[in-house]
Amino acid sequence: MANKVRIGLLIDDIVLPAWLARIVTRILALDQVEIALVITASNKQQAQGKDSSLYHFYTAIDRRIYRSSPDPTTATGIGHLVQHIPGLQLVANPEKKDWLSEADLAIIKTCELQVLVNLSSVHISGAIIDIPRLGVWSMDCLPVHGTANVPAASAFINKEKITPAAVFILNNDPAKQQIIYRSFSMTDEKSINRNLNSNRWKSVSFIPRLLKLLAENGEAWFRQYVEQYQKPQQQPMQNRRVSSAKISGAVLSMAGREIGNRLRGLFYTDNWKLFYHTGADEHVETGVAAFKKISAPKGSFWADPHVVDHNGKPFVFFEAWDHAKHKGYIAAFEFTGDDKMPAAQKILEKPYHLSYPFTFEWAGVHYMIPETASNRTIELYRCTDFPGQWEFVMNLMEDVHAVDTTLYFYENRWWLFANMVEEKGASSLDELFVFYAADFLTTGWTAHKLNPVISDARTARPAGALFTAGDKLYRPSQCSDKIYGHGTNINIITRLTADDFAEEQVAMLLPGEQDNKCLGVHSYSKHKQLTVIDKFYRERK
Repeated sequence: MANKVRIGLLIDDIVLPAWLARIVTRILALDQVEIALVITASNKQQAQGKDSSLYHFYTAIDRRIYRSSPDPTTATGIGHLVQHIPGLQLVANPEKKDWLSEADLAIIKTCELQVLVNLSSVHISGAIIDIPRLGVWSMDCLPVHGTANVPAASAFINKEKITPAAVFILNNDPAKQQIIYRSFSMTDEKSINRNLNSNRWKSVSFIPRLLKLLAENGEAWFRQYVEQYQKPQQQPMQNRRVSSAKISGAVLSMAGREIGNRLRGLFYTDNWKLFYHTGADEHVETGVAAFKKISAPKGSFWADPHVVDHNGKPFVFFEAWDHAKHKGYIAAFEFTGDDKMPAAQKILEKPYHLSYPFTFEWAGVHYMIPETASNRTIELYRCTDFPGQWEFVMNLMEDVHAVDTTLYFYENRWWLFANMVEEKGASSLDELFVFYAADFLTTGWTAHKLNPVISDARTARPAGALFTAGDKLYRPSQCSDKIYGHGTNINIITRLTADDFAEEQVAMLLPGEQDNKCLGVHSYSKHKQLTVIDKFYRERK
């Protein structure tokens, strides 16, 4: 067996915020990683003391209005987890660049660390940077310069659509810091605390993933990975100072925003509508204005269309939302191409929410995988009497939070695409996971080496079945930047193997094209000549 990866941890205390304690737990669960040293560097100028009283006032009110669970800031002891690991207790002096003594540095050198993981609020610089062979890893969501200046807070206060998160290798020259992992989320436009909390819970997975890649592939591979990951536009997001004026503006806008949200909820409701386009098999229509509305009952919520063929006739499966029960069910209708309202029928309903009815045919049998994230399963159904009778076959996966599961048979393998949430409290918009198996009727799915293959709310989440046009393999995906489901990307998959994944965005469907009332477009289902999308509207009740 290969030698374990030797790492050190740098923490403020053995009592940590819950999200940082969870990182420690995740690292300890890695069989191929050994924590050889725990450095406790108490900081006389703790991060929370660097934030203004105005910021504390604002976030306290925000926390009372917009509650989120679980709370990543809950104090959590890790003493029992690390009591058997050699420790070094220090007092950090943020006024000095090289605040570690020669004796402290000598102790760290004897541990022969490959990586030192910084989970502290201490500013790290000086000789310690060069001791671990693969550097000191840190995250831009750590409050080294105060919580108000981490990307999740500054993105909210500065009204940026996207919140970044990154892991980077520290360098005494900030311009030479290397990003080794980056993720992007849709900024929560209502609550700074929700934005911070979602960002923290998602960030829990980053360093454990990198350590796992290092352990499985070795230092040489990892150094090459680091070099390939560098891009000119990728700069660490530390030191994003937020002015008092910006915080004052956020305080003043809070009341008006909350009043506006409540008034809108009294008079308006959010609905999705289906639209279609017919054209040549090889044509991929990306002009939103080219799609015609499918008639539906007033006030209906029809979303997530999936087109399938049965005996030469196209059928559309979709999510229908029950406003009274506050959950979705699966419905279907035969597409006739005329202006008449289709005779949609309910085909599957459960005590929990159903949506995204990914439907496919294999060996003459129709199967369906509706989204069942609220049940923490990926469920497979078989059609016994098309289109209305379906029987449960099996759970492809259990105890997972997976949304918009999509299968595709390619290169003699079944590939499963799904957005997943590894840590409760993180967003389901951000991360695309891929798995593969020889047969789709199995629970033995192998995770892709690079999972998640995408960590970006603008491109990750599936928006419909994969399809071919010409010699290209297309994957529709959602773009959630301004709002959930703001747009739909049309991507061409350029590499899909057990070790690699790449795709190229070639088109995008956005709202507003000759329809100013449309606010979002988040599904794209193409089958032969028929393509069906959905569009989001805010309508009066």
